[in-house]
Amino acid sequence: MVGLSALWMPILVSAVLVLIALAIIHMLPGWHKSDMAAVPGEDTVMETLRALNLQPGEYRFPYGNTTKEMEAPVFVEKTKAGPVGTMTIRPSGELPFGKMMGQWFVYSLLVAVLVGYITSRTRGPGAPFLEVFRVSATVAFCCYVVALWQSWIWWGKSTRFTLTYSVDGVAYALVTGATFALPGVAVVRHGPWSIDDEQRRAGRARGSVCLGTIGHLVAHAGTKVESPAVTKLGLELTGEAEQDVSLLAPVIGAVAWRVLHHANADGTELPGAPQGRAGLAGVFGGRDCGPVGGAEWNLGNLHNDHVMVDA
Repeated sequence: MVGLSALWMPILVSAVLVLIALAIIHMLPGWHKSDMAAVPGEDTVMETLRALNLQPGEYRFPYGNTTKEMEAPVFVEKTKAGPVGTMTIRPSGELPFGKMMGQWFVYSLLVAVLVGYITSRTRGPGAPFLEVFRVSATVAFCCYVVALWQSWIWWGKSTRFTLTYSVDGVAYALVTGATFALPGVAVVRHGPWSIDDEQRRAGRARGSVCLGTIGHLVAHAGTKVESPAVTKLGLELTGEAEQDVSLLAPVIGAVAWRVLHHANADGTELPGAPQGRAGLAGVFGGRDCGPVGGAEWNLGNLHNDHVMVDA
């Protein structure tokens, strides 16, 4: 997880790049040309509205304040006769493009903050480019695109208007996602990880490490199953896994069952690796098949009351 304050750079850069993308898209000839159409008899309509002294705001016609009013016969007749629509009245005067661009920049900053918050909570340091891009671009897509569809559903925005601005929003989402995913801009940098996907190491060196921030180093405890080095058949009661036995202590009695792959069935040994390949050794008193291989520093064969010392 990355702190939101550490993502101020991609938040700011993405808002600037989205503002530039907005300017470029709206300079494309013909792209948004047919989003809206002129009202027939525009001068007459404007003069009529001016005489009504309409204040800036949102209007709907025919208008019904309650469900009961909209179910009344008079309202139903108005909707059938038409026209039916909504209308936005803006303040009179030239369009304040500078103010609108500033508002758009603040809006893009807010979107970038939301993108940074969700991305920082779902992806940690070292996340691959594609993972960061996927999360951040998806969040930006929901802000820039999905929010438009409500007006298409409820307020009758045209399909063309909704689609063209949705395509614009896809471009803004891609720009935002790429900005947060680029390692040169975002704090969420990329690189291979060796422990729980959150411990940095060199890109092409197995097992090597490098200096860097380790975020959320997690070691999971659990059981580990390993195959035994010696396979035994039968019942065996063992007091200890390893015992100290005197040099000339005789071996009493025979050992029941078999020991498969035992390094040396006859010798008293110090701990050490076997010199020969393990095989099948039977332990039946004087009828031993013989040792399969000796261990390092094998001290002696103590069966049958005699001592044989190997150098």
